[in-house]
Amino acid sequence: MISVARDSPGAVEDFVKKHDLRLPVACDPTSEIIAAYGIRGFPHTAVIDREGKVAYLGSPYHAEEAVEKALGLETSPGSCLKAYFAAIEKKDAKETRAALERLCEKAPGTFDLKAWAGSAGRAHPLVVRLVKGAYWDHEVVEARQHGWESPVFEVKAESDRNFEALTRRLIDARGAVRPAIASHNLRSVAAAVAANRAAGAPDGDVEFQVLRGLGDDLQHALAARGLRVRTYCPVGDLVAGMAYLVRRLLENTSNESFLAEQASGTSIDKLLAAP
Repeated sequence: MISVARDSPGAVEDFVKKHDLRLPVACDPTSEIIAAYGIRGFPHTAVIDREGKVAYLGSPYHAEEAVEKALGLETSPGSCLKAYFAAIEKKDAKETRAALERLCEKAPGTFDLKAWAGSAGRAHPLVVRLVKGAYWDHEVVEARQHGWESPVFEVKAESDRNFEALTRRLIDARGAVRPAIASHNLRSVAAAVAANRAAGAPDGDVEFQVLRGLGDDLQHALAARGLRVRTYCPVGDLVAGMAYLVRRLLENTSNESFLAEQASGTSIDKLLAAP
C-alpha cells in the first residue's frame, strides 16, 4: 500500500518525520495521481492498495491506521501500552513519542485500563497525568493550513466534557492507576473531587497539579482542604522555554480561558456550570 498526499515534498517529509509514519508516502502536489482515481477536492490524503484501489480518503492523521486495518494488522490498546513502557525502558525519546502517539490513537472508550494494569503485575499504581489544551493552537493552525480535519476539540465545552469523562474513568480504575489532574479550571478540579468522593475513595487517591505562578491561589486552597497537590514549573533550554511561554500566554489570554474569565469577574455560577 502507498499513501498519496496532495502536498509538497517538503511538507510531506516534515509530517512523516514528525509523526514517525512507517508507510510509504508519495507526493502529488498537482493532483494528477489523485485526479486519475476520480477524487475531487479535499481531503488531502488517499491510500492506494496493491490492487490499485482507494482504501482510504481523509486526513493524514488516520492514514496509517487505515492501512493497518486494511491489512489486518491492527494493534490493541494493551499492546500499545506495553510498547510505550518498553520504549521508556530503552530511553529512546523518538520511539517513546511514537509509541505514545500510537497509544492515544488506539485507546478507545472501551479500553479497560484497570484490567490491563492489574494484569501487568506492577508493584505500584500507574500514575496517569490528565491535561488538556497544551498544544491546541498549534494543532488547529497546522490542520487548517493543510486543509486537514482538526485532531482536537475546537469547542471548549466539548474539551471540558471529555476531560471530566476521562477523569471519571481514571478514578474508576483506582488501585491500578493514580490520577493526576492537571488543571486550573475550578469546575474540572471540583468535578474530580466530587467523582472521587462519590466513588468512596479517600481524597489522597487523586493528585492535583498546578503551574507555579498561575495556580498559586488554587494550590493553597486545595492544600488547606487536605488534598494532594503538586506544583510544577518549566525547566530547560531558553528556546524551548520561550515556546512554552508562548503556549501559556496563548492559553491564558484566550477569551475562553478559565483564568481570564475568573479575572474579568465572571460569576462563580457561570464558571462552575456543567460544560
